[in-house]
Amino acid sequence: MPETCVQGYAVVVGVGADLPVTVDDAAAVADLLRDPSRCAYPPDQVRLLTDEGAHRDAVLSALDWLAEAAGPNATALVYFSGHGLETPDYYLMPYGYALADLPGIATPGTVFTERLRAVRARKLLVLLDCCHAGGQAEAKGLPGVKSPLPPSVAAELGRGGGRVVIASSRKDEVSWTGQPYSVFLEAAGVPRIEKYTMVG
Repeated sequence: MPETCVQGYAVVVGVGADLPVTVDDAAAVADLLRDPSRCAYPPDQVRLLTDEGAHRDAVLSALDWLAEAAGPNATALVYFSGHGLETPDYYLMPYGYALADLPGIATPGTVFTERLRAVRARKLLVLLDCCHAGGQAEAKGLPGVKSPLPPSVAAELGRGGGRVVIASSRKDEVSWTGQPYSVFLEAAGVPRIEKYTMVG
């Protein structure tokens, strides 16, 4: 059993509503992070926002908490499961979104980016499980990289620091829900983590 990852912090969002599987996705990620035999994040350092608790202000407040709580030596993770929208600007759609009021209800990619830039953790992983997720990554000025990782990227990750965005779709693609979890999480092995070997 690993030691507790005292420097592990996470914001995990599943918006629910018309995408109920997103709540299950977020709960699976939060459970994995809190599992003492897996990631071993302290339970109070994993903020899980679902359904009514995943409205815009709550998500932005949780990202502000992450920026404040996660110091430079922390490992931080942000997971978002919900709708992504390209208008041509990019938006993450929180619980209770309204297409008629995108600026007032949705989270623009630029605002999401500002919040992520405020996170001081040297190790930050952002998982976007939504349609047009690749556009969110590009909105951050982060170049897209297809697998396998180039040697320079693999070397950077091996140094134990950096910021990585993994998107479930390209900017012009939709993401797929599934049962009981999204196709993205199924492919990542999160719900069936017992099939994977822990390294490190």
